[in-house]
Amino acid sequence: AAPPERAIRVEGWADITGIATVTDAEVLDALDGRFIWTTEYATSRLKWKSRDPLWILAMRVHVLDDPITVPFRDEYGGCTSWVDLDGLPEDPTSVPSHAAVSDASYESRVSGIADAIPGGLELPVI
Repeated sequence: AAPPERAIRVEGWADITGIATVTDAEVLDALDGRFIWTTEYATSRLKWKSRDPLWILAMRVHVLDDPITVPFRDEYGGCTSWVDLDGLPEDPTSVPSHAAVSDASYESRVSGIADAIPGGLELPVI
């Protein structure tokens, strides 16, 4: 078993409410400050695999009222983008949580992002 200091604390969850792809560094410049990476890093990723676009995900984040801690497993390590964690509820909406920002703030932020991307954001297909 992994030592307790390697436990993973999950403090929230998110719905993907919009998607877009970006292949142009100018669009990244227009999105500066609106995504988790620095513009320099995002531009380097865009150049790294120029044949593949960067995906933009608009996410409606919810904060769990009581964070969940799950043990770290060795298979979670390495270079991965998405990892399914054991010990989390199947449906995050079944756990008490609240929106991280108000509806008005969220709509304003997403609108600004959509306006900066040619073609805007598309609804995700589930």
